[in-house]
Amino acid sequence: MEFKKLGKSDLTVSAYCLGTMTFGEATSETDSHLQIDQSFDSGINFIDTAEMYPTCPLREETTGDTEVIIGNLLIQQRCILLVLYVKKQQVIQKL
Repeated sequence: MEFKKLGKSDLTVSAYCLGTMTFGEATSETDSHLQIDQSFDSGINFIDTAEMYPTCPLREETTGDTEVIIGNLLIQQRCILLVLYVKKQQVIQKL
């Protein structure tokens, strides 16, 4: 796996990033953990948790599920080094 420096920081991330926007929505926690494990086994240490894309629209009842699923895996495995990329989106209602 190729690794790159993240911007001007000292963080080194894999050239590939695991997108997790469907975790908790279309992907069960068990399947999510399998995807993360397979990604780690392939050398990926970079995870994007953003729920900002049209394939998985932001819903209040599932917002934050991705982070909970990843957190549960971290608690179970206790020894994972990763970089999480998080974006924040705000829904604005038109008047």
